[in-house]
Amino acid sequence: MDRRTYEELKKLLLLLLTISFTGFVCQISMVSQKYGKYGNIMQRITLNLREDYGHGPYRVPKVKTADLGTESLVMDLTNFSKTSNETLDNSPIDRKSMSWENWLYLMETRQMIRTDRMNRLCTEMNRTKYTPDELLVRKGLRATLYSNDRYNITFSVVKKAASNNFQNLFKSIGGLTRLYSVSEEMCKPRLETHTRAVFVRHPLSRFLSAYIDKFVLHHIDHFLSIGRIIIDYYRRNVTRRERLKAMKKADDVKLEEFIQYIVKSPKHRRNTHWNNYWSHNRACELRFDFIGKLETIQDDVRFMLYKLKVENRDNIEFLKPYVTYHGKQEKLRKYYKNVSLPLLRQLYSIYHMDFKMFGYDMEILGHEIWS
Repeated sequence: MDRRTYEELKKLLLLLLTISFTGFVCQISMVSQKYGKYGNIMQRITLNLREDYGHGPYRVPKVKTADLGTESLVMDLTNFSKTSNETLDNSPIDRKSMSWENWLYLMETRQMIRTDRMNRLCTEMNRTKYTPDELLVRKGLRATLYSNDRYNITFSVVKKAASNNFQNLFKSIGGLTRLYSVSEEMCKPRLETHTRAVFVRHPLSRFLSAYIDKFVLHHIDHFLSIGRIIIDYYRRNVTRRERLKAMKKADDVKLEEFIQYIVKSPKHRRNTHWNNYWSHNRACELRFDFIGKLETIQDDVRFMLYKLKVENRDNIEFLKPYVTYHGKQEKLRKYYKNVSLPLLRQLYSIYHMDFKMFGYDMEILGHEIWS
């Protein structure tokens, strides 16, 4: 076997290790009979991976291989524990534990996982990627898009996913143009040539952040009016006098009441701070080239700046890991523990495509809540 084939197999195995769970079995179909005897080779690659990544953020498991003739090989990744080995998709990486080259490879693999999942689900739903001309005639599709011409990137803003931080970042490295506000002649080159990027966030964390920001910390008139509606319709086990008093202030909307409001009607879900971002940000129509997550924001921003060849990128300071605010598991569990399981399931059903397309689940709430 030549060196190139060996390296491709090594990449394939590492990719499988990073996205697999306990007991996952994968069958690989081989295109040529000459690559049928893979047992010993896979063992050697596995040992190589152990040397490279065995002391990193996850451990490389032992791999059982079974040669099924000349056409296929089954790998049973039985020793890959989801609880002790967080997936590459959602876990920060300890860059100090590996070389720069290995870190770059893991970042490339992470993007492969994310963009392939998006493309696969869009294809399954028969949602096609729009051409630049189709995007031009549908101006509304450009409402979330901002471009930085110096580094040829257009990113889609997701509210409550560090959107202001990203706008400030790109303003600081060459400026920012909202595509909704410029002519079709100025839009088209950007839609044709720019890298398309988006940063997302765990749906439960984003939903909680919107609730705290709009109904707990700040009291803007628009959201106060929504709060009065929520209290009037969904506050139970209080007297009419108590309800009217609460409606007057409208500053103590409960999370469960807010969820009931969202579940009640699709029109309540249209606000950009808590709507479905897979749909609002047109993931299938735009097919992003780069997908970042707030859970892995430090690595993702650093890798994005590297890919864009941004000058002095090592001196650019971005926000601290965002999960220290509303994304911490303990904080999520604290807020959602008082929400009934049927209501949680209804909330999940509303955002299920955000979960599915971007690799999130409800296990963050713990088995005692989500079971």
